Amino acid sequence: MRALRTAGLLAGLLCAPSAQAFQILTAASSPCHERLTVGGFGLQAEPFGTAVGLRVFDALLARAETVGLPNDKATRGFIEDVRDTYGVAVDTPRERWLVASIIAGAREPDTRGFAVVSFNELRTTHIKDELQAPHSLRRVTHDGVEGNERAITAARGHLTVRLKEAHDSFWSEDPRLKTRWTFAFYGEVEVRVFEPAFRLGQMAHTLQDAFTHTLRNPDLEIVTVLNFVDASLGRLDEAVDGLNHSDRLDECDVSNAFDRERIEAARDATASMLVAVSDVLANQTLDTAPVDAVLDVAYAYAPGCTLANDYCGTDWLEPARSKLTGPVDLSVCATSPGRAPVGFAWLSLLLAGVALTRRR
Repeated sequence: MRALRTAGLLAGLLCAPSAQAFQILTAASSPCHERLTVGGFGLQAEPFGTAVGLRVFDALLARAETVGLPNDKATRGFIEDVRDTYGVAVDTPRERWLVASIIAGAREPDTRGFAVVSFNELRTTHIKDELQAPHSLRRVTHDGVEGNERAITAARGHLTVRLKEAHDSFWSEDPRLKTRWTFAFYGEVEVRVFEPAFRLGQMAHTLQDAFTHTLRNPDLEIVTVLNFVDASLGRLDEAVDGLNHSDRLDECDVSNAFDRERIEAARDATASMLVAVSDVLANQTLDTAPVDAVLDVAYAYAPGCTLANDYCGTDWLEPARSKLTGPVDLSVCATSPGRAPVGFAWLSLLLAGVALTRRR
């Protein structure tokens, strides 16, 4: 069985789809979104975290203590899986449940509950036009310069919906939600999360994507929003559809100044939003104003920047162009431009694993 698992892992490394946004944890990528999100809650050390977000975590914990802790086998395993995988240092079972719910929410925009080796399902999900707002990306109808503002409005609208869900569930009689979690080498199971924490994890992901799916000026104002769908389908006209999604901007490396600036900006925006959320959750009547004020800064837009003027000369353009996203082939795994098809690699590894397993 070990050989078969190894074969699956190797195939995963060959076929793993590009995560939309910084990165989530897979066999081929590091847990950037997860670290930024728990850091925003004040549960992660620098450079990914700050202490200010503890305020909202404490509010969630106080509410979670008034409801029963799920005790089904799947949810217990889910909580232990997150603890063992991510190692976030909290003390009590209820705190571990909250952390697991936060991380499940932070991963959800990229996985939709699927296993990361479900290549075609994930890629198909990612190119759905109606699912671009959760990633702070353009839709196919967001054309021209005005497409930037339409994409920003859509992303902010998505965040407002998630905020309402977080607030309503926080004040509901039972703030527990059923969702999917995938265990390595086992599959997808239904687990119960603390919904307000799960929704805030989703919000954090969307906000962080605004620092990898846009180009910004020295004041960190958005000068253009990127396009994933048209780029992935091989039909992008940059003058009309905007700049390609960039695999380079997905990178999450604090060893260089450019990426560190983006990561710290995403971290600070996440923490600021979560602090504002604590003010929203404090009142039974929904008032989004505290979060709106944070989003006004995070999604601040500088108009007039186009392909014709190199997007106002932003320093973000050169690294973005160094690794632009191109068409993918859904007939094998979700392959990247320039990468050989890996369907036969997957099949070969799987058959090798079966043969070795039988030999054992």
